[in-house]
Amino acid sequence: GQPISAEAYAFASSNPNLIYGRRHGNNIVMDNIPYRLVDYLQATDVRQKRYLMCHCQFARESILQDNTVSPSLCHCSMGHTKLLWEAVFDRELTGDVVLSALGGDVHCRFAVHLSDDIVRKYVKDT
Repeated sequence: GQPISAEAYAFASSNPNLIYGRRHGNNIVMDNIPYRLVDYLQATDVRQKRYLMCHCQFARESILQDNTVSPSLCHCSMGHTKLLWEAVFDRELTGDVVLSALGGDVHCRFAVHLSDDIVRKYVKDT
């Protein structure tokens, strides 16, 4: 439900890690699309960019305050993000929050770790 501009389309189409992720070695790296992408791309203030990045309403509002909630809250988003890959591989996976708006970053990035047996089974040498 976001407006799309030429800049928003260029941003989304130029990021191969966006939303579902891309494999880098034994990790699937996923970047969140900003909550309000068009406004995010126009923002110049770091705090405002972080606010416009964050999808979690509770966390997002705290970014504008002096006492931001703990960045550990972003593990909830990481867990939500890895659910797709747990369904694909039919097993529980682990992951990390790499970057987060609550942690002071202007991007949110998560990494889902693939075990060696998954990589051997599904990744073909080129």
